[in-house]
Amino acid sequence: MSEAITEQEGHPGRTEVYTLCSVLHKATRSARRDQTMMTAITRSS
Repeated sequence: MSEAITEQEGHPGRTEVYTLCSVLHKATRSARRDQTMMTAITRSS
């Protein structure tokens, strides 16, 4: 992870922050979807 960031020229910090935000956004979205699925399963049973 850190190796790929170090290889990039320019703003390695910015790339790291962007990657972090992207991962965080995906995690939040998947968690929300899982919650919806759980709610639907609980409601149906």
